[in-house]
Amino acid sequence: MLLIDIGSTYTKLVVVDIEKCQVVATANSPTTIEDVAVGFHNALKKIKARQVSPQLLEERYASSSAAGGLRMVAIGLVPDLTMEAAKRAALGAGAKVIGTFSFMLTAKQVREIEKLNPDIILLAGGTDGGEKNTVIHNAKMIAASQLTVPVIMAGNRVAAEEVAEVFAEAGKLLQVADNVMPTIGKLNVESVRDVIREIFIERIVVAKGLSKINQYIDGIALPTPLAVLEAAKTLAEVVYNGVIVVDVGGATTDVHSVADGLPRNPQVTIKGLPEPYAKRTVEGDLGVRHNIRSIIEAVGEEKFIDMVKDNESGIEADEGQVQHILDTWAVHTSILPENHFERKLDYVLASSAVKVATDRHAGHIEEMWTPDGKIPIQYGKDLSAVDTLIGTGGPIINSEKPIMILDKATADPKTPFVLKPKKPKYYIDRSYILFSIGLIRQVNEDIARNIAQHYLREMEVTDHEA
Repeated sequence: MLLIDIGSTYTKLVVVDIEKCQVVATANSPTTIEDVAVGFHNALKKIKARQVSPQLLEERYASSSAAGGLRMVAIGLVPDLTMEAAKRAALGAGAKVIGTFSFMLTAKQVREIEKLNPDIILLAGGTDGGEKNTVIHNAKMIAASQLTVPVIMAGNRVAAEEVAEVFAEAGKLLQVADNVMPTIGKLNVESVRDVIREIFIERIVVAKGLSKINQYIDGIALPTPLAVLEAAKTLAEVVYNGVIVVDVGGATTDVHSVADGLPRNPQVTIKGLPEPYAKRTVEGDLGVRHNIRSIIEAVGEEKFIDMVKDNESGIEADEGQVQHILDTWAVHTSILPENHFERKLDYVLASSAVKVATDRHAGHIEEMWTPDGKIPIQYGKDLSAVDTLIGTGGPIINSEKPIMILDKATADPKTPFVLKPKKPKYYIDRSYILFSIGLIRQVNEDIARNIAQHYLREMEVTDHEA
């Protein structure tokens, strides 16, 4: 089986012998956005040069995040409830949420959405049988706009028929999914995820020019982030206490967690929206090339410069030199570190992105005073018991100190109320094979689990890589 990932930068190929549950070969080539088939064939030539059996290349599946990935706008009723539920549903489907809106849309906000130019709009609002005027108003505003992209209605089912009529009269595409929040405190994202995937395969692939590769494969099955989340779910089925995948990139840092996230302390009370078992967050301000300034701001400039200082070699961090390198990297985003100082700077960027991204992803404890005294309240997922931590993305894979970068995703005594893993094992997806496990899962879950279990052993990081 040939698994293909058409990324924004590289097209990656993985050949798997399904009968032996073995990864036979991997290869990559720069993605050619103008015609993605060129980059695919360049990588395929490398595979064939390794004398791979032609039979292993007959069955082909692909994922893609090229041309900006799957860009979505989520619209809900209340920011902390249906809007947040819509956002989580979009992220869980592998989308990049480029805008969120709540309450009744204004004409100005509709113009903002038009400028954002999303691939899909997710329209939510109201529990089933509850408030319906807002979602109907928002449907009318979107239907009357210049927007022509697919819209998914995933709000109050009582309003679904009227919303469908609004879009039918406007001659615009609407697909109805189950309500993302049918009752207060209950999330239902599976139906939305399935509809998003269907639209991705049928329409988005064509809109982004990815259909040029369709003749060579059996189908682009998933957006790449969803393939990685599906891989994390597979890995969680072969380990004991859940999985976290941290993917550091030039534009974003993605975190996937697969764990129940329930409190480990029976005295802790959970508040807020229920967390999905398989959760993905995207930190669009934590890319180690496109968003360097945001990373520094998140850490603090003085602290960042202190971390860049290299006490081992005696090299001091000259702020002017640091700024010059960072400015260059922000413009020429494909540049890799060339010397010890630049590698240290790249390490600090990556480790800072990992720390901030996982701090945001994990749940936390707050203390609340009651007449009976202080009680601990948990918001988000408790990931403290997760025992499998996987790093992927160039800044981690190419680092001389991958363990030290991944260590930033674990519990920090300085912030004890952030519920990150305490003693996980570290793994590195050096060959970018995670996406392929997610694709195989769509074909055969048993085979995906067998490959995941085998590959996990190969990914383990040894102490000398610290």
